Amino acid sequence: MSVSMKIAMVALSANPLPLPGGGEPSSQSLQIAALSRELAGCGHEVTVYARQDDPLAPRRLPLAAGVEVHHIAAGVLAPVAADDLIPLIADFSAGLAAEFAADTPDVLHAHYWMSGLAALQATRDRSVPMVQTFHSLGTVRRRSERPGDPSSTQRIRLEAVIGRAAARVVASCEDESRHLRRMGISYQRISVVPPGIDLDRFHPAAFDLEPSKAPRLLAVGPLTEDGGVADQVRAMANLPGARLTVAGGPAPAGLADDPDARRLGELAERLGVTHQVRLVGKLSRDEVADLMRAVDLFLCTPWTPTFGTVALEAMASGVPVIATAVGGLHDTVIPGITGELVPPRAPEELVLAIRRLFHDPVRLQAYRFAAADRARSAFSWHRAGVSTESIYRRILGIPDSPVEPIEPTVQVAS
Repeated sequence: MSVSMKIAMVALSANPLPLPGGGEPSSQSLQIAALSRELAGCGHEVTVYARQDDPLAPRRLPLAAGVEVHHIAAGVLAPVAADDLIPLIADFSAGLAAEFAADTPDVLHAHYWMSGLAALQATRDRSVPMVQTFHSLGTVRRRSERPGDPSSTQRIRLEAVIGRAAARVVASCEDESRHLRRMGISYQRISVVPPGIDLDRFHPAAFDLEPSKAPRLLAVGPLTEDGGVADQVRAMANLPGARLTVAGGPAPAGLADDPDARRLGELAERLGVTHQVRLVGKLSRDEVADLMRAVDLFLCTPWTPTFGTVALEAMASGVPVIATAVGGLHDTVIPGITGELVPPRAPEELVLAIRRLFHDPVRLQAYRFAAADRARSAFSWHRAGVSTESIYRRILGIPDSPVEPIEPTVQVAS
């Protein structure tokens, strides 16, 4: 049965519209935009409610066919850091309530905990089922923050309240689902839907059956200590032929003044691997995609849980991934098929995994094919959209058709 739904996306802190001047939007903004497009493509009417941060922006703007962005004034009409948005939640919620009074959606989908809190307050006087996606959890983030941070404590408490009030909570991976259950949210109201990736941008180059003689390695992500880049630099001391490129941190012009970049540079110098390690700073998504297609292995070695979208982008580019066994990387990388998992903070294990793959070029090439196939078949935005649509249908009591399970479609013999 085809039933059109009126869907409200609530995105207080992640406007999905392109940034003025062509800047790089946040990953959350990209995800909301992609999901909204997919749902509109399924025949639904999607409205994204975002905080207005530009005084010149119209109150309503089309994002794509079937998707419109409504700006809600809350506080100063300028960009505001995420932690400074908390006092603006009440104003944003009041604006939402006025929008919903004029045009009530069938279902609303809140993104991030502040959006969830605003949406709950805005719908107190009307019955609108809410789906919540947290994107990140305070309990996980706290591991990398100073102990006793009051804002972290408040966030954790409110996330539990929001999760228990939502009709459904969407987790990005099984690890996040476990955290949600520990917060007191029933497993029966949690659905795991991995976000999709941009398969038009991240795709393989022509496969070369002869891997390079010197391993070309790439990492993309923060340069902070818990990002695990230091472990990759330490591994280079035992991989004399390897070359590691690290994209992340500030723009290239700011690397010299960045304390994390300086720390990694000093570590490379102490270990005598300066000639093997290249920090290139933050790059555009197109530049990252080009880099991925030019390397042999992708390294993703954070210490704390993460979904690992960047690892999936590497897989979609036909690059095997060696990752730490944390968070969503358990779901992303299939050991022995698309890459390998190693313990966090274990550069010696990372060295062994890299050596094993480069001593077995047949397996390395098989991983490349399997990685690209898994990313394309299991982590497309179309699949994410269909899975999310199915959640909306279930909570509204609309008959649904089954969605195929997410499984690898290529197996590599041992």
